[in-house]
Amino acid sequence: MVTDTGLTVSGSVNCSPNNPAHVVNYSNGGGTLNDGLFNTTQLLMTRNSDQGQLLQPVITLYFGGTYTINEIRLLKGNNSFTNITAVAVQIGGTTISVTPTPIGGDPLSVLIDVRGTALAALPTNQLVLKNFSASFFGSPIDQFGIGEVVVDGSEVVLSPTTKDQCKNGGWQTFGFNNEGQCIQFVNTGK
Repeated sequence: MVTDTGLTVSGSVNCSPNNPAHVVNYSNGGGTLNDGLFNTTQLLMTRNSDQGQLLQPVITLYFGGTYTINEIRLLKGNNSFTNITAVAVQIGGTTISVTPTPIGGDPLSVLIDVRGTALAALPTNQLVLKNFSASFFGSPIDQFGIGEVVVDGSEVVLSPTTKDQCKNGGWQTFGFNNEGQCIQFVNTGK
C-alpha cells in the first residue's frame, strides 16, 4: 500500500520547482524493493521536507519464517547515482552500524555483512535498515536509490520451551496455528 504522508520535497529530487515531489510510505505488501526487478529505483532521502520534518528512511523486511542473517545486499536500480556509505541494521533490540562494501567493484550496489557481529546468531522473522548515509563522488549527499534488497541467511527451526513463550502472540514465532497448539507442544513435545 502506498500512502501519501502529506509532506513534500523540492530541489534536486524534482525537476519542476512549481510541483514538489510527494513523500510516501510503502507498507503492507511485497513492495518494489524485493520483487526481483531492477528496472525501478526507490529514491530515499535524509533531509528535511518542505514542511521542516526530518526524513529518515526506515526499511523493515518481514520474512516468512525465522532465520539467522548472514548478509544483506542493497542493489542499485536503473536510476541510482549515489553510494550508500553507512546503515544501521536492527534485529530485535540489537542494532549495529555497518559500513557497506561495494559489490563487484560497483559502488552503487553494496554488501552489508553481519557475520561475526552481534546480529549473526540472532534468530529473527524481520530486520530493520535505518540511519542511512550516502555520498556522491566522495561528498555527503542527502539522497540515495535502491533497486532491490536481497537477504541471505539460514532458516532456524525454533521450539518453545515454556508456556510463557507461547503467550501474547509468541506462538506465531514458532509457526503454530494458535496458542493452544504451542502450549500442547511444550507439554508433550508433539
